[in-house]
Amino acid sequence: MRARSIGFAVAAALATLIGSCATLHPAPGPRYVSSGTAPLEVDVERGGYDYRDFDLASTRPEECRDTCLVEPQCQAFTYVKPGFQGRSARCWLKTSVPRPTPNACCISGVKHAPPEA
Repeated sequence: MRARSIGFAVAAALATLIGSCATLHPAPGPRYVSSGTAPLEVDVERGGYDYRDFDLASTRPEECRDTCLVEPQCQAFTYVKPGFQGRSARCWLKTSVPRPTPNACCISGVKHAPPEA
């Protein structure tokens, strides 16, 4: 009888866990994968070579970076902070690596950046 009680307890715990996971919602918009393999360049704009741009639902530059990481054609990105190109943050994905330019509007990065020394 004890094994049956344990089984019910495990089933109840599993149902609670599954129920809590069901309340999670994926990020809207482009495919999003959390990864940190492209360092963020704060206050840097990389203008040009754009192939795609979109508004972000969040204010997290990591969402822009991580979208670049999962798209094979993306070599670099620029995240534009909210208020500079509209109310929302905006992500610009690039087919090549433009030169960095200092600009407080933006956070950029290069997909295959050399490791920091």
